Amino acid sequence: MSVSQPLAAVAQNEKVFPILKQRLASRDIDQYLVTTDKLKNWLKSERVYYPAARLTIVELLETAYANFADVLRHREAASHTARSLRELVNVVIPHAHHFIEGPLQARLSHVVHETENILKDSSFIDSPERTVQTSSSNSVRDSTGNYT
Repeated sequence: MSVSQPLAAVAQNEKVFPILKQRLASRDIDQYLVTTDKLKNWLKSERVYYPAARLTIVELLETAYANFADVLRHREAASHTARSLRELVNVVIPHAHHFIEGPLQARLSHVVHETENILKDSSFIDSPERTVQTSSSNSVRDSTGNYT
């Protein structure tokens, strides 16, 4: 957002941020998934990275990560919440240059790296790399489509 950004939009965001944070901290998987999806779509826009929102964006990412790390990765739908967390964090990475404040850069970097680490070490992630490696190392399909 630029200086000309309407104050009404900023004021509305200030009302919505606490709700998003509460939902990201929720133990309700459906609420977590819906919230990460909405937040992911909102964070795709360059204009949301205005100075007053950057701290809150980092806090929201930290909340999503902490809830996943502490609770949701141990639940039934862990692969869904893991994928949702990964997508949420990945949508912010191209916009990292907006986080010009040193402490925010450090916190953003920390949540990105911690998310990568926990997801890399987790067996519930269906990553394309793993799928490709697993299928190619175990067997090969012949021209009829059968595994050999």
